[in-house]
Amino acid sequence: MLNRRNGFTVSDGMKTLRYVIAAVAAIGLMFLAAPAQAWDNGTYLRTGDSYCTDQARSDTGARFFGHVVNGSETASIRVSATPGGPETVVWSQTGPNLNFNNYQYGPAGTHYRGCVTITAHTMNTWGKSMILGLGPSTVSDIGPHTAWLSPGARACGDFGMGTVRLTGTAPTSVTWYINASDQEYNFVGAVFSTSGATVDTTYVPDPDLSILEMCVHNSSQQNVSVAYELTETP
Repeated sequence: MLNRRNGFTVSDGMKTLRYVIAAVAAIGLMFLAAPAQAWDNGTYLRTGDSYCTDQARSDTGARFFGHVVNGSETASIRVSATPGGPETVVWSQTGPNLNFNNYQYGPAGTHYRGCVTITAHTMNTWGKSMILGLGPSTVSDIGPHTAWLSPGARACGDFGMGTVRLTGTAPTSVTWYINASDQEYNFVGAVFSTSGATVDTTYVPDPDLSILEMCVHNSSQQNVSVAYELTETP
């Protein structure tokens, strides 16, 4: 996750390389063509659930890719002219167990966001997706990740290293938590959790932890719309 909003610098590049190396070790995939981003994950999903990335601003375009397992979905790319502004769907694809990989190009300054909506589910429907802005002028991590979750469903998004701040909002109490990897980038699982309709807290990890990923579990008995973000702190 890149926390700068004013462009991509050399220090950002070193940070990106660190995250790419970590992501390669953690998930066995390599995406070195653009700034590193967190996977957006959804698990225990039901029909109507959705999860969306944050925005990436690019003067060139964006790539949105991912998959859903044991279910059907509609994947879409939405664009806006300003951060958080009115969006237009410029691409969508619907089908069972999709593997999607779409490039979209637009005017300089376009903001791109990717969403996945489940259209049919089984007992174990889950998915992953990622959006990457194209070109050296890309500014990532604009705005929160969002999700619409039925009871029991989970979504994960932003990630970082070191001391992090978690912020999020929901209409009722849900469970906000952090999944972590160790220094060898092996998945550890949940290392922190808290409940409430909102969260705004700082987490200082043990030194044996590396990647920290923010997640939300709809532990309520109603459908919820959530927005959440993890940022690194000095």
